[in-house]
Amino acid sequence: MKIPCKVIRDLLPLYHDEVCSAESRQLVEEHLEQCEACRSELRTMEERLHVRPAQPGEEDAANAASKAWKKGTRRAFRKGAALAAAVLLAVLLLAAGGFLYVRNMPVERDAGACGGGYATFIFDKYSQELTRKFVSGSMDEASIISADAVRGTQEASWEGRTIFLEFDIRYEHAERGTVTERVHFVGQRVWFDTYDWSGAIIEG
Repeated sequence: MKIPCKVIRDLLPLYHDEVCSAESRQLVEEHLEQCEACRSELRTMEERLHVRPAQPGEEDAANAASKAWKKGTRRAFRKGAALAAAVLLAVLLLAAGGFLYVRNMPVERDAGACGGGYATFIFDKYSQELTRKFVSGSMDEASIISADAVRGTQEASWEGRTIFLEFDIRYEHAERGTVTERVHFVGQRVWFDTYDWSGAIIEG
């Protein structure tokens, strides 16, 4: 029985790759003996799949190109890393310089920008914190039931980075009843309207 060329050409890739069955291989070979067109198709297939072997010197050139590319990549990476480090250092220096510049500004810078009433502004911002500081530093802490800063009694003055804030604190004492004391706090400016405070100084 004559096998159609179309069937043989469907089998040619399997035949070429040697993955067809022995029976299919025999059919293809018998057909190829009698059919020039299918033999030509097989030769064309082999030419398309043929890989030209590397010529003398080509492998060396490819290796040299690969090494040059890797070297260039490493050089570019080092330059990029150095540039990034320089930019980061500049940003850190600017940030540190800005922080120190602001930190060392006198209190007057903030007080002037506030346009008056700076004592009240600072009192409102820190009165609760300073009242807690007063209570925790008191010898009678265990006897103090409650304590509040008295708004309207605040006064402030400043010199350089230092602010002097005073106001009345009214507290309930377990034995002495309601007590009002005048307290003074000293703050060191560390940022915009931000201070580190000493402990309370009580008027004698």
